[in-house]
Amino acid sequence: MDHTQPPGDATPSARNCGCRPPNATAADADLVADAVDLAAAPIQIPPGLDRINFEDSACIAFDGTGRDDDPIIAEPVLNPAACNALRCTETGLLVPKTQLVPLPSTAPGPVHPRGARSIDMEITEAAPADCPDRWRIGARLSPASGEAALTADRALHGNPGTWLNTALVTTLPQPGRYYVSWDVNGQICATAGHCSNMWVQARVIDNETGAVEAPRRTVIQHQFSVPGGTRLQSCQTATAPITHRVTVTPAQGTKTLRLQGIFQNVTDPANCPDTTVEFAVINGGITYVTWHKYSD
Repeated sequence: MDHTQPPGDATPSARNCGCRPPNATAADADLVADAVDLAAAPIQIPPGLDRINFEDSACIAFDGTGRDDDPIIAEPVLNPAACNALRCTETGLLVPKTQLVPLPSTAPGPVHPRGARSIDMEITEAAPADCPDRWRIGARLSPASGEAALTADRALHGNPGTWLNTALVTTLPQPGRYYVSWDVNGQICATAGHCSNMWVQARVIDNETGAVEAPRRTVIQHQFSVPGGTRLQSCQTATAPITHRVTVTPAQGTKTLRLQGIFQNVTDPANCPDTTVEFAVINGGITYVTWHKYSD
């Protein structure tokens, strides 16, 4: 038998047609009808309990259904930009903090009272609200500096042709590069019998090793030629600068420099037998040294 329904006909529900499948009881029919009614009825929410809706935002994403075995979990949404320092850790969200702390000085000698190197620092923001946040950090050396003076004259004429130490010394206190300037004032007083040819020179040495740090400079000359039988007494004074750069290595730690002087007299005794020297000195009080550090 053909049980095909004609086109357009609807199959009547078990409740409306009053029929039921073979071997079905009246109770079975009632259960089917009740299930149909429940499916069509709206879900009833108990009074005072509203439905909770979760929706992702730009910074928080939700996952899970809310069942006991599938709880709803809120996860942070992290911007993948390289400048983003925010990250999720086991103890919570973390953004590392940047703190600028000066390093203690490792150089020997006087240092800043707080232990920092003697530098001036400037920190300015490159641009507001940029990503990554950029800052400009500039440093200027507040240089260590010093000076010293020769307090008493240093006589040189008693040992002509010999380099003699003066009492003018200065110590560069820490590793680095220094600019050193010496102002050396010298004087020769002599009487020329027909002629004279003499001078004073100066140089700078490492006081510990004796190595020459700045080569000789001529400070003053006494050169005269007068008619035979004539004697000329003259005192010549002049100041000569000695400027140079000095490196103090970390291994050295410090370096002490000393000024030396020499008196040279090459006056020809055969032609100028009556030439005499009263004195040749490096003058105290007006001979001095200054220095400053310009680089580590």
